[in-house]
Amino acid sequence: MRILGLILAGVLIAPAALAQKTVITLGPTTVPQASTDPAEARRTAMVVAANKMIFEGHDYQRALDEKLTPVIQEYEAIPRKGDPQLYSARSPTEALYYMLLAASAQDKNGPGRNAIDMGYSYGYAYYLSSFAQTELKHQIEAEALLRKAVELAPMNSLFIGELGYHIQMTGDSQAALEMFKRAEAATEFSPDGARNFEKGRALRGQGYALVELGKLDDAESAYKAALKLDPEDKKSQGELEYIRQQKAKH
Repeated sequence: MRILGLILAGVLIAPAALAQKTVITLGPTTVPQASTDPAEARRTAMVVAANKMIFEGHDYQRALDEKLTPVIQEYEAIPRKGDPQLYSARSPTEALYYMLLAASAQDKNGPGRNAIDMGYSYGYAYYLSSFAQTELKHQIEAEALLRKAVELAPMNSLFIGELGYHIQMTGDSQAALEMFKRAEAATEFSPDGARNFEKGRALRGQGYALVELGKLDDAESAYKAALKLDPEDKKSQGELEYIRQQKAKH
């Protein structure tokens, strides 16, 4: 078995989301920058600390207990009128897209629900929680948390691609392929410093799923596209060699 390599009128935008800057790149992830709103800045600091505990210290349970679960609970306790649709954008452009999406849905379906962009730290807290639960071998909990992250950020390629990997681990290669295609499309909203990484990741995911589905030519195209983004991509190079070997057997 091969190993799989490692989301206007009547619409509100939270002030903290407008104040938040574009994210920065930290290794394979993108993390929120501090907000000018004191309460949001404190929550963001908790999420950034959890990010460090997970990716540098591998202290998964402590990150969940001391940082991520409390900050998610705090976000969900913020008073809101009615039952608005909540979003978690990485950038003002992505936030505007979500607000327009909500407004469009309201135009088609009547009054509908208002929408609020809560800022990136909210969705990223769910993403980190999922990552930690995955490392703790709690796969069911991890996938539920990740689906929540994608619900909050339906155009966040980082979140969507991670969900694709979770689906692929269940053996549903067709569903995983569709999720990785969605992740590739969502890179339109990825920060400049993360776009190529996230697009390459989505393409490799597609390639893996396509090999599992027996579509070697399509898989080869996906891996070659990933290599165009990063000629030093060892995973794609290795998978292309695997495909070459498989084709030679037939």
